[in-house]
Amino acid sequence: MKKIFKFLSFLVFMLFLTGCAKDLIISNMPNSNLNYHGDNVPITIIAYKLRDVAKFKEASIIDLAERNGEILGYDKIDSIKTQIQPNTNRYAFTNVYPDEVPYVGILVLYADQSKTNIKAYKATKEIKEKNIVFEITKNGVNVLDASSSKIQASK
Repeated sequence: MKKIFKFLSFLVFMLFLTGCAKDLIISNMPNSNLNYHGDNVPITIIAYKLRDVAKFKEASIIDLAERNGEILGYDKIDSIKTQIQPNTNRYAFTNVYPDEVPYVGILVLYADQSKTNIKAYKATKEIKEKNIVFEITKNGVNVLDASSSKIQASK
Protein backbone atom coordinates (compact mmCIF):
# COMPACT_ATOMS: atom_id res chain seq x y z
CA MET A 1 0.00 0.00 0.00
CA LYS A 2 2.86 2.38 0.83
CA LYS A 3 4.47 1.69 -2.55
CA ILE A 4 1.25 2.56 -4.36
CA PHE A 5 0.89 5.76 -2.33
CA LYS A 6 4.51 6.76 -3.07
CA PHE A 7 4.04 6.02 -6.75
CA LEU A 8 0.80 8.04 -6.92
CA SER A 9 2.42 10.91 -5.01
CA PHE A 10 5.33 10.90 -7.44
CA LEU A 11 2.95 10.80 -10.40
CA VAL A 12 0.92 13.76 -9.08
CA PHE A 13 4.14 15.68 -8.43
CA MET A 14 5.38 15.04 -11.99
CA LEU A 15 2.03 16.09 -13.44
CA PHE A 16 2.20 19.28 -11.38
CA LEU A 17 5.68 20.06 -12.72
CA THR A 18 4.66 19.31 -16.28
CA GLY A 19 1.66 21.61 -16.00
CA CYS A 20 3.81 24.53 -14.83
CA ALA A 21 6.33 24.44 -17.68
CA LYS A 22 6.33 27.37 -20.06
CA ASP A 23 7.59 27.77 -23.60
CA LEU A 24 9.59 30.77 -24.79
CA ILE A 25 8.39 31.92 -28.21
CA ILE A 26 9.96 34.60 -30.37
CA SER A 27 7.47 36.32 -32.68
CA ASN A 28 9.19 38.22 -35.50
CA MET A 29 6.70 40.65 -37.00
CA PRO A 30 6.68 41.73 -40.69
CA ASN A 31 9.18 44.45 -41.61
CA SER A 32 10.84 44.26 -38.20
CA ASN A 33 14.38 44.09 -39.55
CA LEU A 34 14.86 46.23 -42.63
CA ASN A 35 18.44 46.66 -43.80
CA TYR A 36 19.83 49.89 -45.23
CA HIS A 37 18.40 49.01 -48.67
CA GLY A 38 14.90 48.49 -47.25
CA ASP A 39 15.00 44.70 -47.60
CA ASN A 40 13.23 42.65 -44.92
CA VAL A 41 15.99 40.32 -43.68
CA PRO A 42 16.16 37.57 -41.01
CA ILE A 43 16.92 38.77 -37.51
CA THR A 44 19.51 37.32 -35.13
CA ILE A 45 18.45 36.78 -31.53
CA ILE A 46 20.10 35.37 -28.45
CA ALA A 47 17.67 33.98 -25.89
CA TYR A 48 18.82 33.44 -22.30
CA LYS A 49 17.72 31.43 -19.30
CA LEU A 50 18.83 33.47 -16.28
CA ARG A 51 19.07 33.15 -12.51
CA ASP A 52 19.19 36.94 -12.10
CA VAL A 53 18.88 39.90 -14.49
CA ALA A 54 21.14 42.53 -12.88
CA LYS A 55 24.19 41.72 -15.04
CA PHE A 56 22.00 41.22 -18.11
CA LYS A 57 20.51 44.71 -17.71
CA GLU A 58 23.92 46.35 -17.23
CA ALA A 59 25.82 44.48 -19.96
CA SER A 60 26.56 46.11 -23.29
CA ILE A 61 25.21 44.70 -26.52
CA ILE A 62 28.67 43.68 -27.72
CA ASP A 63 29.49 41.92 -24.45
CA LEU A 64 26.22 39.98 -24.50
CA ALA A 65 26.64 39.04 -28.15
CA GLU A 66 30.30 37.99 -27.95
CA ARG A 67 31.14 37.14 -24.32
CA ASN A 68 27.86 36.35 -22.58
CA GLY A 69 29.30 33.46 -20.58
CA GLU A 70 32.01 35.65 -19.08
CA ILE A 71 29.75 38.66 -18.54
CA LEU A 72 26.75 36.86 -17.06
CA GLY A 73 28.76 34.21 -15.21
CA TYR A 74 26.73 32.14 -12.75
CA ASP A 75 23.54 34.05 -13.64
CA LYS A 76 23.43 32.43 -17.09
CA ILE A 77 21.78 29.02 -17.06
CA ASP A 78 21.63 28.55 -20.82
CA SER A 79 21.46 30.51 -24.06
CA ILE A 80 20.69 29.92 -27.70
CA LYS A 81 21.60 32.04 -30.72
CA THR A 82 19.45 31.74 -33.82
CA GLN A 83 18.11 33.61 -36.82
CA ILE A 84 14.40 34.04 -37.42
CA GLN A 85 12.79 34.79 -40.76
CA PRO A 86 10.45 37.79 -41.01
CA ASN A 87 6.81 37.15 -40.09
CA THR A 88 7.69 33.92 -38.26
CA ASN A 89 7.14 32.56 -34.75
CA ARG A 90 9.74 30.19 -33.31
CA TYR A 91 10.31 28.37 -30.03
CA ALA A 92 13.55 29.43 -28.39
CA PHE A 93 13.10 27.19 -25.34
CA THR A 94 10.46 24.65 -24.42
CA ASN A 95 9.61 23.40 -20.93
CA VAL A 96 10.95 26.35 -18.95
CA TYR A 97 10.18 25.64 -15.29
CA PRO A 98 9.84 28.83 -13.20
CA ASP A 99 11.38 27.14 -10.14
CA GLU A 100 14.50 26.28 -12.14
CA VAL A 101 14.65 29.32 -14.45
CA PRO A 102 13.64 32.52 -12.65
CA TYR A 103 14.08 34.79 -15.70
CA VAL A 104 14.25 34.64 -19.47
CA GLY A 105 15.85 37.34 -21.57
CA ILE A 106 16.42 38.18 -25.20
CA LEU A 107 18.94 40.22 -27.12
CA VAL A 108 17.89 41.23 -30.64
CA LEU A 109 20.61 42.07 -33.16
CA TYR A 110 18.97 44.28 -35.78
CA ALA A 111 20.49 45.02 -39.19
CA ASP A 112 19.92 48.71 -38.38
CA GLN A 113 21.85 49.23 -35.14
CA SER A 114 20.04 52.48 -34.32
CA LYS A 115 17.27 50.60 -32.48
CA THR A 116 17.19 51.43 -28.79
CA ASN A 117 14.96 48.71 -27.35
CA ILE A 118 16.95 45.59 -28.19
CA LYS A 119 17.02 43.79 -24.82
CA ALA A 120 14.10 42.52 -22.79
CA TYR A 121 13.57 40.11 -19.92
CA LYS A 122 10.72 38.69 -17.89
CA ALA A 123 10.38 36.85 -14.59
CA THR A 124 8.94 33.44 -15.42
CA LYS A 125 6.73 33.33 -12.31
CA GLU A 126 4.95 36.51 -13.48
CA ILE A 127 3.68 34.81 -16.64
CA LYS A 128 0.22 33.34 -16.12
CA GLU A 129 -0.14 31.80 -19.58
CA LYS A 130 1.53 28.73 -21.08
CA ASN A 131 3.82 30.77 -23.34
CA ILE A 132 6.30 33.54 -22.72
CA VAL A 133 6.29 35.58 -25.92
CA PHE A 134 8.83 38.16 -27.02
CA GLU A 135 7.53 40.15 -29.98
CA ILE A 136 10.08 41.73 -32.31
CA THR A 137 8.83 44.80 -34.18
CA LYS A 138 10.49 47.56 -36.16
CA ASN A 139 10.42 49.64 -32.96
CA GLY A 140 12.11 47.09 -30.73
CA VAL A 141 11.35 44.03 -28.63
CA ASN A 142 8.35 43.68 -26.30
CA VAL A 143 7.24 41.02 -23.83
CA LEU A 144 3.70 39.70 -24.29
CA ASP A 145 1.53 37.32 -22.31
CA ALA A 146 -0.18 34.94 -24.71
CA SER A 147 -2.03 31.67 -24.45
CA SER A 148 -0.89 28.75 -26.55
CA SER A 149 -4.02 29.07 -28.68
CA LYS A 150 -3.10 32.58 -29.84
CA ILE A 151 0.49 32.01 -30.95
CA GLN A 152 1.62 29.14 -33.13
CA ALA A 153 5.35 28.52 -33.46
CA SER A 154 7.75 26.16 -35.18
CA LYS A 155 10.56 24.38 -33.37
